Amino acid sequence: MKKLFFVISLLLFSGGVYAQESCCTPEGNSDKTSTSTTTNDPIAKFASNVDSPGFADKHPSPAPFKLTNGRGEMIKITLSDRSTANAYQIKAAHKSNKWLILFHEWWGLNDYIKNEAEKYANAFSSLNVIALDFYDGQSTANPDTAGMLLKGVKTERSMKIIEGTKKYLGANAQVGTLGWCFGGGLSMQAAIIFGKQAKACVLYYGMPETDAKKLKNLYAPVLGIFAEKDAWITRDVVSGFDKSFRPLKRKYELKWFDADHAFANPSSPNHNNAAALEAEDMTKKFIQTRLMGIK
Repeated sequence: MKKLFFVISLLLFSGGVYAQESCCTPEGNSDKTSTSTTTNDPIAKFASNVDSPGFADKHPSPAPFKLTNGRGEMIKITLSDRSTANAYQIKAAHKSNKWLILFHEWWGLNDYIKNEAEKYANAFSSLNVIALDFYDGQSTANPDTAGMLLKGVKTERSMKIIEGTKKYLGANAQVGTLGWCFGGGLSMQAAIIFGKQAKACVLYYGMPETDAKKLKNLYAPVLGIFAEKDAWITRDVVSGFDKSFRPLKRKYELKWFDADHAFANPSSPNHNNAAALEAEDMTKKFIQTRLMGIK
């Protein structure tokens, strides 16, 4: 069975044409069993995974979790079209222009993501943390609902949320981006949008950008964390980024763990504690050196 797709990238999500196994068709499944389609939009490309066989099974409902005694607060960010976006913000204990932006996975901006924000804010006293909401106030623990929310995400609005956040943080802000799954791809898109203001970009098993022209605006060092057993964000998928970004001679590291998709999520049955701890340690050290400037 042929698993040959053409991934077309244009400016904003575009570039050269190359053939590879589709990110949206898990290994072992043919084209005929998947409803995914080729797209030049990495957000829509990742969302098309929802309809591919086995994707929902890899994302069973997370265990209930309620954040208590969090320091953060929900805020509104005004966008260019005068609409607003939600975000969970934790200001640094000391005035700082250092910001870490978090991007949620397909469940939405839930208490697990807010807890991650608290974790990084507590790890670095001079770090502001803001977790963005791309579901406009909705979150869920139901896989079917999560799939509908993910497929409902519009790229134009997502980019406006990131642009609005850039304006909100100001021209003097130095930022790091960190996202998981759906949010991993957004983490890289945000680092591109922030340009030279971005000092660190971390994505966990998210859709990387492959357009060489667009990647010229990615100045931040990149840490890509991936799972060998992931049937969607595979080595073939990541190789598109590697081939396009390597000629720019900028700093990046791609780390592969012997684990499955969502291995870092403590609520996931795919959770791999050893891999998750190692990945978190790598991420914190990366943020410390690249964003905070602490050796």
